[in-house]
Order: sequence, then C-alpha cells, then structure tokens
Amino acid sequence: MAISAPVARKRARARGPTSVQEALKEIRSAVRRGDRATARRLTARLLERHPTCVEALLWRVWLAETPRVRLEAARRAHALAPHDPRTQKALCWAEQQMQQRQAVWALQAQAQPERLPRTTATARRLRLLPLLSLVFLAFVVAVLVVGLAAWESRPTTKARKTSDRRGSSRSRLA
Repeated sequence: MAISAPVARKRARARGPTSVQEALKEIRSAVRRGDRATARRLTARLLERHPTCVEALLWRVWLAETPRVRLEAARRAHALAPHDPRTQKALCWAEQQMQQRQAVWALQAQAQPERLPRTTATARRLRLLPLLSLVFLAFVVAVLVVGLAAWESRPTTKARKTSDRRGSSRSRLA
C-alpha cells in the first residue's frame, strides 16, 4: 500500500528533522513566528544529537532564558570555532549580559537590609512563643477556676415561694 506524498511529509515532520540544516530551518521559522519556547526546544533537541553544531550553539545563546546558560553556550561555541566572528560576538555579548545581571544582583543585595540579625531576633521570639502560650493558657485556666469557685459558693439570699399541689405556699431557697 503506497503512502501519498503529503502523508509521508507529515509523518517525517512528526519524527523531527532528519538533517542539521532542516533542524536549523525549523528553528529559524519558529523564531520568525515568535515562538521562542519551540525554538528553544528544537535547539536543545538538535544539540542532543549534534553537540558540536556551532550554529545550534549560537541559537542557544540568543534563545537562552538565563545569562548563565547563555554564557555557557557562547563559551562552547567559541571553543569549537575560536576564529569565527559570530562566536566572538556571541561570547562578548553573553559576557556583557552576565556582567549586567551580576550588577543588578549586587544592587539588589545592597538595597536589601541584612537579614541575619532580624532572623536571629525572630528565632528568639519564636523560642519564647511556647512559653508565652503556656503562661496565657495557665492564666485563662486560673480565671475560669476562680470564677467557677465564686459561682458555686455564692450566697443564696433570695427565697422563692413555691406552691405544692394542695395549694399551700411554702418558701424555698433557690
């Protein structure tokens, strides 16, 4: 049973590109569509099969989500092709990105107050919390016991009159 050409092409696309050039073409088309996640996934798949593909490493530099991954890919590409101007530019750009990110991290660290003393003070408060809870609970129990004792020993001064079945009234202490 012969398979039609469109069906064969569709099945081949589902299996993925067969050559490096086809994979790079798919990466470029994903980038043109603005689908960076797909482009990243295709680049990772291509690098699994061809870890020395400089073009794929350069795409990874451009598509990486973190400066650390970007710099690592740029260094690998530059190590594979040190005289290629594209790898030199990619390495320079990745290093600049990493330096900028480190500067931002340094500024954020300076802007945040030191957390160690606050953490130790909080830890001290947290150590006292069970003790304070126990003291509060003992106080509540003591108040309840004293209140119950006062309630039970209250003087009964009112005399209520009750009538029995015969109609006579007698006084009874409540």
